[in-house]
Amino acid sequence: MGHEYKDKLRALDLPGDTWVTLTYSDHAEVFHYKDDAVNDAVSETDVVARFSELVMALPETRKDGILGDLEDAVGLELPDPDDADAMMFFDVDHVRESIENNFHDQEFISYEIKKYDHKRGRCTLTATLQVTLEELLGLDYDLDGWEIEVETKIGQLTIEG
Repeated sequence: MGHEYKDKLRALDLPGDTWVTLTYSDHAEVFHYKDDAVNDAVSETDVVARFSELVMALPETRKDGILGDLEDAVGLELPDPDDADAMMFFDVDHVRESIENNFHDQEFISYEIKKYDHKRGRCTLTATLQVTLEELLGLDYDLDGWEIEVETKIGQLTIEG
């Protein structure tokens, strides 16, 4: 997929400081009666990985704010910005692993379990992130599979990434 969503958003002629909500969901079939049903979904889907990739692709100011929130919530160890060597080795995998290891302590990715019967079910994970339109249009990241929602004069518009 390309970046067709950018052309659609530009055509709306909205101000750059307009908030845009990005949402990505996936699910896994789980045994809901087990305590690790959510952890199974975390490991069987790509939601945490896609969220982590998007965060790391954001402009520095937005990325730093989200990473700061994750540092507090999931114990993400951020490198000293003055340490070039440490910064060079800090990547998307650090973010992903911190979220996976402390999934229940963060608020960016939610889960919902639908029970089919007394054992089986489906666990859906949904990552949600808000960025400005300007940040989104400047993003060099493939949003394939993400939903992009923006408020327009005539109502809420949803675009597939």
